[in-house]
Amino acid sequence: MSDSIRDLLESGLREEVYPGAVLLVAQGKEIVSYLNVGNRASIPKHLPMEKDTIFDLASLTKPLGTALACLKLVDQGLLDLDTSISDFIEPFPWKDKADLTARLLLNHSAGLADWKPFYRELTRYPMEERKPLLRRLIMEEHLLGAPKSVSLYSDLGFMLLEWIVELIAGQDLSSFLMRRFTAPLGWRRSILTILLPTPDTKRSYLPQQNTVHGEGKLCKAMSTMKTHMPSEVTQGIPGSSEQHWMSLPWPQPWLTYIEAPPPSCSPLKP
Repeated sequence: MSDSIRDLLESGLREEVYPGAVLLVAQGKEIVSYLNVGNRASIPKHLPMEKDTIFDLASLTKPLGTALACLKLVDQGLLDLDTSISDFIEPFPWKDKADLTARLLLNHSAGLADWKPFYRELTRYPMEERKPLLRRLIMEEHLLGAPKSVSLYSDLGFMLLEWIVELIAGQDLSSFLMRRFTAPLGWRRSILTILLPTPDTKRSYLPQQNTVHGEGKLCKAMSTMKTHMPSEVTQGIPGSSEQHWMSLPWPQPWLTYIEAPPPSCSPLKP
């Protein structure tokens, strides 16, 4: 069986469907097949795919993180999806966005652009200034159309949703998700965090500042995660900070979880 699966995976390499892949097939508690093929990186050099390579699943944090947080607040009676976001953000000088609501942001019909290369500007500023600046840059962007008239998948909208969640919850998004979802569910090895290179560009750690990329990043390790993160995870955008969701195979001594509620937030009601 493993040979036929490997042939299938390698056919994807030949057809350039992907540069590399990891596949785990399990039935019950038995691992039937566990294979890796190809490369995990091709620039600046080829690096072989490993079974413990961490994959960035990117926008899955939209439904599995931000959207869940919003719906939890709705369930608690703390968020009305049809209330203007101007009711939560004070002051609110952006008149063209006064009609935006959490519902419009969630269903990508707020009229916001799909994405903008904000990182080019953000990397010029110290970490603690990036999130407020990012939010101001988003709010200063012109809408592509009137709310409800445009349907366009937007990263920007979910960055604003993170802002709303934090204002209502009185804590950062990662802390809220851990408190309300991962901890109650017993997901002791899953954390939403930030990966930043230390001076040696290999180790990663949790800084006190939260992400500057509001939607975050969802990462999944197939089985194990090395103490030294693969360098390609932390390279590419100098000075960048991104939020990641990782499923860890065991408690990592080099990770320290820090809960630091952002300033100017209202307390979360019981």
